[in-house]
Amino acid sequence: MHSGLRDLWESKVHSDLIITCRGLEIKAHRNIVEAQSKLFAHLGPETLHHGFTHISHDYKRKLTYVTASDTQHPAAIEAMIKFFYTGDLDKPCRRSMDWRYLVPALDILRYVFQLALKYQLPDLKALAMQRYCEALTAWSGAESPEAPATVLAEALKETFGEARDVFELREATLEAAARHSKVMLQGGHACWLMVGEPMRALAMKLSERLSHLDDKAAGMEALENCEHGRLLVDCWCRHDTFARATHTEQ
Repeated sequence: MHSGLRDLWESKVHSDLIITCRGLEIKAHRNIVEAQSKLFAHLGPETLHHGFTHISHDYKRKLTYVTASDTQHPAAIEAMIKFFYTGDLDKPCRRSMDWRYLVPALDILRYVFQLALKYQLPDLKALAMQRYCEALTAWSGAESPEAPATVLAEALKETFGEARDVFELREATLEAAARHSKVMLQGGHACWLMVGEPMRALAMKLSERLSHLDDKAAGMEALENCEHGRLLVDCWCRHDTFARATHTEQ
């Protein structure tokens, strides 16, 4: 089924719905969009309470115009509509591409995940989370040692910023940062140490992982080999959970 709908998405033939978001115009088909969620049904007044500011109809041309609020992310709206046709989301870049692309890619996926929550789209929610987790570590193989620190630091900052209420995103980001703390430290890029609340939460997550001997050994080895290690140790030691874990072993 998705094969035929994909062709329809790409050709835009017989499109009767035009969604505008911050200058981006997305052509689609009402019957396909409305079938995805009850919040889109009939594109009536109820829809206006979920991120859309204006709906109008051109009955002569058989077109419906929908304007998304300025708080929406244009690329995320387009990705959601495309998902309705293809059942898929674009995968994050791989090592053959510039890893810096991952920062805006993660931003889009965060917005897509939030759209899936808002419009009650469980399949899109699950896929957005999958793609988000893939993007968090898609820097693997990048030549720049700053790649993991930069990508994960930006992700941490955002999940404690605009996306702070989305628990699943925050936990996935913290888990990835804790899992790759060694390579982050070795990168020598310390911007992620200066993000306040995310740093405290990361310390707590790392303390949980350090309760396992292998993780603790890897983490302490990274600290010994990194000029910024002492700063992280000082942060960790402010937390009783970490202090108990380390003092028990001493």
